[in-house]
Parts: sequence; C-alpha cells; structure tokens
Amino acid sequence: MLYLRMEENLLMKNMLADILKNNFDNNCLEQIEEFQNNFINEEQVTNALRKEISELQKLSSILPGDPIQEDQFDKKVSKFSHDLKKSDLHFQALVSSFLKFRHQRSA
Repeated sequence: MLYLRMEENLLMKNMLADILKNNFDNNCLEQIEEFQNNFINEEQVTNALRKEISELQKLSSILPGDPIQEDQFDKKVSKFSHDLKKSDLHFQALVSSFLKFRHQRSA
C-alpha cells in the first residue's frame, strides 16, 4: 500500500511539473507551491510509515512470549494501523484536490 502511495505521489509531482511547463499561470503560483509542499510532506510521512513497519517487523521477530510485551506490541500495531488509515485518507483527499485543480487548469 505504501509503495503504491509513493508511486502515486511521484505521479502527482510529475503532473504538477507538467502544469508548470505547459499551463503556467502566475495567479496559481500560491496553489502550486502549496501542492508541491504537500507532496513533499506526504513523501516524508510515507517514509516514516515505512520505517515504522520495519521496526514493527523487527519487534515481532524477537517477541519473547511475554504477555506484557506482546500486549504492548499489539497496541503499537493498532496505533500504526490507525495512523496509516488516517494518513491514507489525508493523502487521498490531497490527490482529489490536486486532480480537481489540474482539471480546472486544463479547462
């Protein structure tokens, strides 16, 4: 899922670059900069989530069978799952907003 998000984010950045090349309008500069910053932030969020997955995988391989540590691990996984869903909703809203903006520029 995160790999696909990285690919989609890259695609959105390329589309933004195309807007700058082909349909640049100085009146849209502020919006373009905001989208660019948002795409950069999404890349950072995705990288942080990937790092979190890696850490959870390492932890899962060394769980000693201690119920307390397993419970803490389960809580971390649950929090990660919540954070992932929340960030995915945010990213999809960003993509939708950008595609609407792009459509308005090409109309």
